[in-house]
Amino acid sequence: MWIVGKREELAHTRPYELLDSYDPDGIEEEWRPFRPETSDPARLIAADAAREAMLGYHCERLPRDQQELQSIIERAGDAYTPIVVVSDLWSLNLDKYRTVVRVFDRGKLDNCAVIFPWNLQDQDTKREQAGLRRMLAHLFPVQFYKPETTLVFEGISDVRTFKAELSKLLTKYVADISRSMKAARELPAISPFGAPPQLGPTSK
Repeated sequence: MWIVGKREELAHTRPYELLDSYDPDGIEEEWRPFRPETSDPARLIAADAAREAMLGYHCERLPRDQQELQSIIERAGDAYTPIVVVSDLWSLNLDKYRTVVRVFDRGKLDNCAVIFPWNLQDQDTKREQAGLRRMLAHLFPVQFYKPETTLVFEGISDVRTFKAELSKLLTKYVADISRSMKAARELPAISPFGAPPQLGPTSK
């Protein structure tokens, strides 16, 4: 899932000449998060990383609110499907998008990770690093300062690192699910009709 604003929305927060990374038709997965390093759209980058983890790629549409986002994550969990939410930092300056992602400050979601790419070849992003970090700290006051969290706030600054982190997250999820399912299969069978154990004094 891509949390990415539209050009006309972001024109209020960024110079127009820096909006080429955003799809002119407003399609989130056509966002080019690491331009000019690569002009590959987000969907191709993510599909490559998923392939390394022996998984397929599917894009969920942008949810309208927190409730819809939570429902998507829960349905994916019920189907043992990992979901990764990737958010454009600049889009979080807009209430429409920051309201949706605030749900991630509540705590860990076992089948969901959240990534915030930093395109430091984008001079606007490089210049405003301190302000963007303050924004993240304000939006996620609990998770931003936790030593362990499923939100990847920093360190993803190029396409190679993005693919590596995404592939690592997906591979770990698959391994965790495999272990859980194996443990469930190995549990001893207990008859639901068996008499409960009796506690009391024993006769000699």
